[in-house]
Parts: sequence; structure tokens; C-alpha cells
Amino acid sequence: DARRPLRVSEIAAGLKMSASAVSRLIATLAMRDLVTQDEETGRCYLGLGLTVLGADALGRRSLDRIAMPVMDEL
Repeated sequence: DARRPLRVSEIAAGLKMSASAVSRLIATLAMRDLVTQDEETGRCYLGLGLTVLGADALGRRSLDRIAMPVMDEL
């Protein structure tokens, strides 16, 4: 729900998890560029790897396959 970068403690509170568990999850997600953590502020941002996942998901839905030719013409 947040539209701003969050600290690990804020994410942990929202998920009702320990900060150490969330920190490990963030580190794992960061290895795949799904999350980026600013070294100075500690705030977490969505990573560019999510763009790749989103693009892959688009072609898998039947509505997308039907709509894409029409959208290309437009």
C-alpha cells in the first residue's frame, strides 16, 4: 500500500514479522533485483527485476493474447 520507500522495520511491522526475518527476505529479493535497498537511508525500493516479471506475466493471460493484435492496430 505504501507509495514511498520503506525501512525494514516499517515493512516488518506491516507484515507482523521480525525485522531480522524481513531483512533476510529483502537481501534475497535484492539478489534478483526485485528490491533495492539504499545503503545510506536503509529504505527499500521496488527493483527493476519486477519489470521483467511483469512483462513475462502479460503474455500468459488469454485476454492479453486476444487483445494484443487489436491494441497493436490502435
